[in-house]
Order: sequence, then C-alpha cells, then structure tokens
Amino acid sequence: MASEKLNMQIRLLRTALNYSQEELAKAVGVSDVTISKWESGRSPNSKHIPLLARALKCSETELLHGCKQQNPLPVEFSMNKKPMFSERLLSRMAMLELKSNDVAKAMHVSRGTVSQWVNGIAKPGGENAAHLAMILSCNIAWLMNGDGSVDDDAAMSTRQTHESVPLVLWQELGEWLNYGSELSIRERIRHATTVGKRAFALRMQGDSMVRPSGCCIPDNALMIVDPDTHAVNGSIVVVLSDNQVSVAVKELVLDCEITYLRAFNTDYRLQVLQSNTVIVGVIKQVIQNM
Repeated sequence: MASEKLNMQIRLLRTALNYSQEELAKAVGVSDVTISKWESGRSPNSKHIPLLARALKCSETELLHGCKQQNPLPVEFSMNKKPMFSERLLSRMAMLELKSNDVAKAMHVSRGTVSQWVNGIAKPGGENAAHLAMILSCNIAWLMNGDGSVDDDAAMSTRQTHESVPLVLWQELGEWLNYGSELSIRERIRHATTVGKRAFALRMQGDSMVRPSGCCIPDNALMIVDPDTHAVNGSIVVVLSDNQVSVAVKELVLDCEITYLRAFNTDYRLQVLQSNTVIVGVIKQVIQNM
C-alpha cells in the first residue's frame, strides 16, 4: 500500500474506534507526536505494524492494504457521531486517490497548510473552502459542516461520474444555453467529478480569478460547470449578463439580503448581483497543468 494511503488508513481506523491520538500512542508505545506524523506523511517502521494492527483491531494485511471494504468511507460514516471536517476531508481524498501534495499543488498552498487541515488543527475558509470543495468534487456545506449530502443532489440517477462534457467557447456561452442540443460539439472534455446532464466545460479567460498566493483559476484553465448544482455562499460560479453577452467567473458572496460577485484578483471591484445577470452554473472542477 502506498505510504499516503497507509497514513489515511491509520487515521480512519483510529477515528472509527473513537480513539484519540494520545490513546493510540499509549497502546502502541509511542508519543502522540509520532502518531500525528504517521497520519500526516511519515510511515511507521516494520516493528510498529503489528502493534498498530492490534491496537486498531484489524489484521496487518488490512492495515497495509486496506480494509476488506473497497472504500474506507463506510468505516467512517458507520459511526453514530457526526464526522469531523478532517475526517470528511480524508475520506474524499482517499476516494479520489489524492495525496496531500496533490491538494496543495492544486490550491497553490503549502503542504503544511493541507497537513493542518488533515490533522484537524485548522480549517480552510472563504475562497480556500470553496476551492477545496471544487477539487474534491463535493458539496461545500457537507465538507465544511457535515450538512446535507456529499453530492448535494438527491437524484443520483440523473448524475454522471468520470464522463466527458462538451467544451463551450467563452464567446458562445449564451448561444449554447439557448440552442445547446442543436449546436455541433467541437470537443468533449473528460472529468472526474459528479455533474448533471447539462454540465459543460469552459476555458477561463482573463486574470480575474488569479492572485499571488492561495487558490486561483488561471487564464486558459478548463472548468467543469454544472448548472444543476445549487450555488451557495462561497461557490465559484459562471455568470452571464448584458443580454447573454458578457461572461464572468466569480465567487458568490451572500451578505444578508445582498448577493455579491467577488473576484480573487483585488484589482477587480466587488459587484452586486444585478437583475440582468444570471448564474449559469457552479464550477465543480478546475483542470490545469501543474
């Protein structure tokens, strides 16, 4: 089993047993700092594997190569208690086979930052929370607070995963929304998220969602847009205004009764969502060269 998956397995089995890091450390005969290191990147040596397996009530094979279940998600969610943010994060990372380094690169943050999220020391907020949910292809409310479902959609039969969606040109978005089924498809883009049947890909234009540090959507990055996903505070959305001519990508900000559209780039002004502007869809995934 890869080192990263072993780290996740130790944490998932520990939390499934309601053990703290201190309790597991005592059972294995190491410090809680060592357990934290094992769960965030460093692998235990061979002499500790039997002790860990015994403490976590599993065989060495199950510890090293995964539980008999194909997915660690049921282990975590079989608990009566509501999983913590870090546990939900680990579950989605395991399901998508993402390492901490993958998440850090995609979000333009340090691996230490992701390590703090994984270990429950800190939680992302604002744009980072929305971007993390986008990378993990899940509902931001579920990821951050455990509210609703992972996918935020009851009708799973109408969704598609690991499929391809049509690539829509930036300047033709308005026409696509009106005559999509009648237009010829030049190219289809494969993705790894769960979207509705009306989903499409759009290539980012401009630097409105770029900033020196933190998550961003650079010029020319591919975005998977889902009109069937409900936009919430912090969602990254595609909007269309001025008689379906002007296209923009912004963060949705809900403040009391006013809805704002905010760019990551501080050179762009905060805008109030006007009556002539419609939210086309929520960006579920960003595909870019690392």
